[in-house]
Amino acid sequence: SATGNFSGEGIVGGVGAKGFSYAFVFFGLAFLFERRWIVAGLSTGLGISFHPVVGIWAVAAAVFAGAVRQFAKRSDLPTLGEPVSRGVAAKQIILATVALVVASLPGLIPALNVVGSAAPEVQFQADYIVVFYRLKHHLNPMDFTWRQYSGYAILWYLWLFVELRRQSIQRAEAWNRWFVFGAMFIAFAGLVVGLDERTGKEMPFYAERMKLMKFYPFRLADVMLPIAFSITLVRLALTARAGEGDVGANQSQRGSRFAWLLCAACMIFALTVPSRGLPSRPTAKAIARKDDWKEACRWISKNAPADALFLTPHNSVAFKWYAQRAEYVALKDCPQDAAGIVEWNRRLLYRTDWGRRYFDNGYSAEALREFQQTTKVTHMLATRQLNVPLEPIHSNEHFRVYRLGDLP
Repeated sequence: SATGNFSGEGIVGGVGAKGFSYAFVFFGLAFLFERRWIVAGLSTGLGISFHPVVGIWAVAAAVFAGAVRQFAKRSDLPTLGEPVSRGVAAKQIILATVALVVASLPGLIPALNVVGSAAPEVQFQADYIVVFYRLKHHLNPMDFTWRQYSGYAILWYLWLFVELRRQSIQRAEAWNRWFVFGAMFIAFAGLVVGLDERTGKEMPFYAERMKLMKFYPFRLADVMLPIAFSITLVRLALTARAGEGDVGANQSQRGSRFAWLLCAACMIFALTVPSRGLPSRPTAKAIARKDDWKEACRWISKNAPADALFLTPHNSVAFKWYAQRAEYVALKDCPQDAAGIVEWNRRLLYRTDWGRRYFDNGYSAEALREFQQTTKVTHMLATRQLNVPLEPIHSNEHFRVYRLGDLP
């Protein structure tokens, strides 16, 4: 996933709502494969509740898989070697759908309220900021690199090359195969919508395309394709080693060599190509800096006024989590509602413009006073190297805390 990643989606390396959502989606798939329809709907509904975009795309891929299999069965067409299975009662489908909808409501209702809470012009501005600026590395295929396209193409080709050569598969494997096809179909639709040599307002029908692109069409495939490839690769190696299937001894031996060579090639690729999306191993200096950041934030949580508003370093992470105080703006902490996104962007632009006008190896008292009067910021957390005409109220090896009310 880290080496063949397309849009930056991942479920390893951090904690967030989507991690829990994917867990429930995987449970839902397992129950679906076992024909436990109601509990499958319940699990998938919980996936929607934790992260509506992840859960709803998973439902779309599952519907795609079920529709393809039903069409093939009714048309007497072979479904790529899968066994014929009995139909599903309408009562089971209805009960599963009800369970899915009810379980999804705790998270889906607030999400829908946020989506429809802004005026059309504010929503338009927010969509533009998200798709073509803040999250373009996740949403806009024109921002993806050749490495992302080549990594995805290699994974896709190898998975199809191995998977479609199989003569027979079990029912659960067939469901999983078509679910992955569904995820890839959604990603392909995202490519059709977003691919254009022009970007932003220069794209024809950019407003309509932007509204579709903001729903992360690549995220499900970013997770499911590497998983499917890994499962298929291991199955190929184990099956070829055991000599299973309708092949002779020589064919089995050749298949075994091919499988293990392919495994080795993938492992070498994963170990040598720089990963994307996963954090690298931190150095001792980075660990010390992070410890000092936490220490400064903990001091703030105990000593700063509850209504304090802080100006923090440009690359601050989790300040509100550790310090429990308000932050004027943070690059990584983008709001989810349209009005919040527009205001977040305005604050970033003002801060950038202010910094360009006043920074000269630090900030003067005049510059800080202007920022304070404009933004109502009361305190500042800064790196120790920054030249500030104030005595800190707290400091450690890497960071200092200032009270802007003490400005001369």
